Amino acid sequence: MSDEPLTYVRTGPPGAPAVVCLHGIGSNADAFRDVLDLLPPTHQGIAPNLPGYGGSAPLPTTRPTVTDYATTLVTFLDRLSLPRWHLVGSSLGALIAATIATTHPDRVTSLLLTAPTTGSGRTPQTRQAELDARADLIALGPEKMAETRAPQLIAGDAPGPLHAAQEATRALDPTAYMQAAHALASGDIFTCTPHIQARTMVVCGTADTVAPPTVHAQPISRALPGSELVLLPDLGHVIELESPTTLATLITRHTTPPPEPRATSCIGVVGGHRGMVDWHLRALR
Repeated sequence: MSDEPLTYVRTGPPGAPAVVCLHGIGSNADAFRDVLDLLPPTHQGIAPNLPGYGGSAPLPTTRPTVTDYATTLVTFLDRLSLPRWHLVGSSLGALIAATIATTHPDRVTSLLLTAPTTGSGRTPQTRQAELDARADLIALGPEKMAETRAPQLIAGDAPGPLHAAQEATRALDPTAYMQAAHALASGDIFTCTPHIQARTMVVCGTADTVAPPTVHAQPISRALPGSELVLLPDLGHVIELESPTTLATLITRHTTPPPEPRATSCIGVVGGHRGMVDWHLRALR
């Protein structure tokens, strides 16, 4: 929408509780279209394109931080007159969502982190390694990057998700991509976790090789006492593309809790938290 600094996808009735979905560094808002369409009519869904993506205005600095993205997104949501939100973040979007939950705890009703990354800001070495890897990728050019990078995001060879990931990669603006790389390189989700108050679910595919759950999702969940960790068998890094029905089901469950404490229904325990996903979710894929 041209009158807003960020372009976005929006579904559902205005005035309904808002589910705001934030995409990752190599993606865009279209990745969440099917997920938003599958949300119940009691929700409205909003998926903004991050600055510099999908026609959104770029950030004014070449080396933005995660906080810069978070501030821009909160200003955008204010322009839409949305006082509170259920936040869903994928990959880099999860790092941004965690930052918003830290800086605006009174406005985040719930938090769902899917394929989250811890960020690379813990040491100068990890920061530089992240930037070098991203620069090498973007130097390949859009076609070669789509050929080599997109298949790493998807578990298996389903043509639909793979095509969507390739199209998103081809559409990347190199400047915006490297701006997001600076945010990812400087970010550290563990600076956020002690301050997050929102009820949180952490979701990851067991076949995610970009942000393996043992390195990212599981430590993040352990750092959030009371969070729910959901591991989805045979899914990769972009669950919103690979299994939108599963992700929409999890969002719906997480954003509409029953009025009384629900009995634990799980197939295992991971790191002392409620784990993994109910068996019936496998059938939804």
